[in-house]
Amino acid sequence: MKDALLKLESVSCAYDGPTVVEGVSLEVRAGEFVAIAGPNGSGKTTLLRAASRAMAPRSGRVLLDGRDLYEETDAKSAARRLAVVPQDAVVEFDFLALEIVLMGRYPHLGRFDAETERDREAARQAMERTDTWELRDRPITELSGGERRRVLMARALAQEAQILLLDEPTSHLDIHFQVEILRLLKNHVDAGGASVAVMHDLNLAAAFASRVVLLQEGRVTGEGPPREMLVEEKLKSVFGPHLEVRAHPDGGPLVLPRIP
Repeated sequence: MKDALLKLESVSCAYDGPTVVEGVSLEVRAGEFVAIAGPNGSGKTTLLRAASRAMAPRSGRVLLDGRDLYEETDAKSAARRLAVVPQDAVVEFDFLALEIVLMGRYPHLGRFDAETERDREAARQAMERTDTWELRDRPITELSGGERRRVLMARALAQEAQILLLDEPTSHLDIHFQVEILRLLKNHVDAGGASVAVMHDLNLAAAFASRVVLLQEGRVTGEGPPREMLVEEKLKSVFGPHLEVRAHPDGGPLVLPRIP
């Protein structure tokens, strides 16, 4: 078995009040697309923040390539290995979309270095892959939610990190771009990377993820292949009774709401 690129050991997190994530252990290896699923308030975003060096755990450790992410890894070194697409990124200045994507090259630059042709080419390729190249000269503040989401995805791809961490990467996107973004993540995994995404759409998780982690009240209640996790009994215990699981034509699970 491959060594874990990213490893969470008994991680617990809290803000000013009660514990939000409690005792979570998780390993992510090259070639894996891990979907984190659970009801609202179950700690999914908090767990992703801990894994991305944005929120130090109250207890436990996060290891990146075997080194403590918070104690032994500086921010720039972490950014060369981890790229993050947050759920809602607030951009208060009128940066052009291309400038936003070029920010993904920062971990590869020296303190006073300007972008090189190699950096600009990486940004261009990332924007072409996310169908945002035509947006390059538009201010990020003028883009729609879906366009902004794709630009942020391009920034993460331009970063050329092996591990991608994404919080609801398909939000604000129509079905075409949902599939295209998840296909990019799958291609990243197939090329030897790893993708970890918080996902609300269980059917998209079933179609693209190699492993599903179910989170409830800050604890992992199960993890494994989609066909083992996305079964009616398990999902009802996490999300409640108003759903049913049928067989998709491809043989995988199809999760549907149960209409009263």
